[in-house]
Amino acid sequence: MFPAQGLQFLTQLKANNNKIWFQDNKKDYECFVREPFKQIVTQIVEHLVPHTHLSPYVKISEYIFRIYRDVRFTKNKLPFKTFLGAYLDHEGTQSDKPGYYIHIEPNQSFIACGLYEPKTEQLKKIRQEIVYETEIWQNILNNPSLQEHWRNLYPGKCYKKLPKDVAQYPELASYTTLKQFLLWKDIPDTIVTSEKYVEYCVSHFLSAVPFVNFLRNALA
Repeated sequence: MFPAQGLQFLTQLKANNNKIWFQDNKKDYECFVREPFKQIVTQIVEHLVPHTHLSPYVKISEYIFRIYRDVRFTKNKLPFKTFLGAYLDHEGTQSDKPGYYIHIEPNQSFIACGLYEPKTEQLKKIRQEIVYETEIWQNILNNPSLQEHWRNLYPGKCYKKLPKDVAQYPELASYTTLKQFLLWKDIPDTIVTSEKYVEYCVSHFLSAVPFVNFLRNALA
């Protein structure tokens, strides 16, 4: 579970986003934020390894995004992120492959899986795979376990028109116009700070394994 003190720290950090305050409260960060999140990610990965592409040999730290912001190329010079994130793929946080994401932020926590910002060539490969394996794709999305945990694909960014490479398949437009392939679940703070949080994440991710594998196979 993630302690309520951890959410409180992130809330306070949002109001005091500077190096002096962070340094003065770093012990609280280590105790209530960093270590609990590391343990949560460790437990989730351990449950997923036997059922997914995740490797037991990847260091947990490689899955977790740093709390320090890269301010070199942005006008926003605030030094710290006010949320926690972990991307579960064997390439860690540097991955551009489909995987599983954990996000903890006061009143805005969620989990997601799939591909958030596919490259143009990746999108084309996924579209082609959906055309070639339409029945498999639809069976994955209609699977009772996936429906129970996620319902539908996240309605993110879309093309206004069908891409030329799939223009002859208008019946698949609800899929092939997507610019993101995601399942997304908002999580209330009461679950994040409960003993059921890890189990909650694991059950959702396991229900999405065929979905993630389909995307990964499309890009193989």
